[in-house]
Amino acid sequence: MKDGTDIPFWYACWSGNQSLMEAYPDLYRYAKNHLTDIFSAGLLSYGAADSVSSTDADGIWQWQLHNMVEMCRGEDTELTDSGDTELTDSGGDAVSVQQRHTLIAGLLSDLQQQGVRVYGDGEDTFVWSAEACGVFTVSSCYNRFRKNLSGPPIDNITVVALSHLWKVNAPPKILLFGWRFIINKIATKDLLVKRGIILDGDDSRCVFCAKENESLRHLFAHCEVTNRVWRKVFDWVGVDICLSREEFVNYFHYCGKITCVKTRIIGAVVWLSTVWNIWLSRNAIVFKNETFSFLGCWSEIVCNAWRWLSSFYNRVNYCNLYTWNILPFSCFET
Repeated sequence: MKDGTDIPFWYACWSGNQSLMEAYPDLYRYAKNHLTDIFSAGLLSYGAADSVSSTDADGIWQWQLHNMVEMCRGEDTELTDSGDTELTDSGGDAVSVQQRHTLIAGLLSDLQQQGVRVYGDGEDTFVWSAEACGVFTVSSCYNRFRKNLSGPPIDNITVVALSHLWKVNAPPKILLFGWRFIINKIATKDLLVKRGIILDGDDSRCVFCAKENESLRHLFAHCEVTNRVWRKVFDWVGVDICLSREEFVNYFHYCGKITCVKTRIIGAVVWLSTVWNIWLSRNAIVFKNETFSFLGCWSEIVCNAWRWLSSFYNRVNYCNLYTWNILPFSCFET
């Protein structure tokens, strides 16, 4: 903080982990101006310091909070039975003048202990407290949230699967979808029912086969319609990948068995393209009332996988889409 003109006095967290609105709700309630800035809460002068001021070579900063916290909504002054003066607002609530002074004194004491003051020159700037240099970094933000947030522990199998996923070069939204898939956070109908987004009595059946309720496991592993897609994909790349079809459906849990790096990467991109296009086909049925096209879905799987590999990996043989469709593992070198 420098001159305090860009920092809201009541709303910003500038004197601790809470805003003054939260720390002193009674003072905030009767503040003269809720939108005032910090500079308006005091006076920078060059006189002698008093008990509520902070000084340096450039002048003396004096807090003037009594001028800020005043009744301003049709107040009336009354005497209580004990003779103390009270201020009542139009809503009928009574606020003791002495209590108001006590709250202001407490706030002033807090500001003095924290050494908070305003300087005569310089502009206010944001500082990232999680880094010693005050500059925001993604890593410090991640570490801060990781320490503060708690949740169910992730099993080791899932951790290994995610570690394989993050090594793949693919569009960020595809990797994000793969991450949500592995931790079972795709918005299938069973999860939407749990979250109360759709009612339990609504149609929760699979949009492809209409035989069972839609869940991640059913939609991508047990549905007879999507199983046909998986069989086609597995027939295309399965011989080289050396996984069973069941293992390929849960690719990142088993891809550690594949010793060839190139094979593992191509298999990962093909798997991501498969689950992504199955999900897009599902959404087209739900939101656009379209009819599922097996050939259309298959074509998009092949084209997207080829496009992603072409963008993120070196194509030594410069294979065209036709060659990729026939001999996928001969096209790319990693």
